[in-house]
Amino acid sequence: MSKKRVKVRLLFVEDGGYHAEVVSLPSKGLSSFDRLVDFLQEDQDVLKECFVDVDRLCNAQLLGDDD
Repeated sequence: MSKKRVKVRLLFVEDGGYHAEVVSLPSKGLSSFDRLVDFLQEDQDVLKECFVDVDRLCNAQLLGDDD
């Protein structure tokens, strides 16, 4: 079982403003999805760790080690 993680910046719209969060997620299943949003919504390991409100999500971005 891989312990590798990936950082993802999530940008949400809330009450007319923007709110960003950076989360660390298990990267094991990332390559199984064509789109990052699908990974966030469907990967079972991700779903065990966090909930992403896709109705408010306007951007999701993979971050490198430097970010």
